[in-house]
Amino acid sequence: PANNEADFRVAVGNKTPRVLLLDGRPRWEFRYLRNLFARDSNWEINNLLAGAGGVNAPFLRGVGQGRFPDSQEELNRYDLIIFGDVSFGQFSPQELNWFANFVIDRGGGIIFIDGRRERLASFGSSPIGLLMPVKFKAGYPVFEKLPMKYDVPAGHDLLSPMNLTGDPEKNRLLWGSLRGPHWVADVVAKPGSETLMNLAYGPQRFPAMVFQRIGSGKTLYVGFDESWRWRFNVGDLYHQRFWNQVGNWVMEPPFQVRDKFVAMDTGRLRYETGEK
Repeated sequence: PANNEADFRVAVGNKTPRVLLLDGRPRWEFRYLRNLFARDSNWEINNLLAGAGGVNAPFLRGVGQGRFPDSQEELNRYDLIIFGDVSFGQFSPQELNWFANFVIDRGGGIIFIDGRRERLASFGSSPIGLLMPVKFKAGYPVFEKLPMKYDVPAGHDLLSPMNLTGDPEKNRLLWGSLRGPHWVADVVAKPGSETLMNLAYGPQRFPAMVFQRIGSGKTLYVGFDESWRWRFNVGDLYHQRFWNQVGNWVMEPPFQVRDKFVAMDTGRLRYETGEK
């Protein structure tokens, strides 16, 4: 009984983070993420699906739901961007630079979710490629074998987005039991990045979730698009918890007051003696 207690701190904010969800087709990953964030009152989501106005139709530009931001200022109003299986031709060179400025200068977060059709490798030599924490091999190989298993390195504490149970041993067992994807992109993690999770097939390991800090912001690359399989027999239990955790972890913590001149907040939750 003497150790059945723990000290922790809670930050409470009243600002709802804004999410921009982009994808090139209505794959299952897009549908489940759209529904997950739309049902959660803790998020405000704008989801855009290319081709909604016809085959290969471009995103509508402008302000408001269903439209891609028409300026850097409008894009910077979002806290998190989920960048899916989108065609390179969807964006102008100027808009590609907006994404880089959103992360590096504004401090926003982007989660890249790779796909089998458009392939994020097409952005490799663009400003988007600079943001991704992985390098793509020649020919962009894809590994397809079943069953693949999730391999989460040890050391993920309670603040890690990979912690779904609150207990290290139970967390390791849980990731080992979740249904693996049917494919994964065979990429190489960039120097200075952090691999949060590998996919394992026998002795082979593929970096499946890779994170990096770049400039003022953060980015995460996910090399498969089947996290929805985690819902098997348990519904939202782990799927929703993971995406809420990883979304909050990648994006910049929302300031309580912000306009075009100033952003203000209380700062860190804890200060030691002598710190400013």
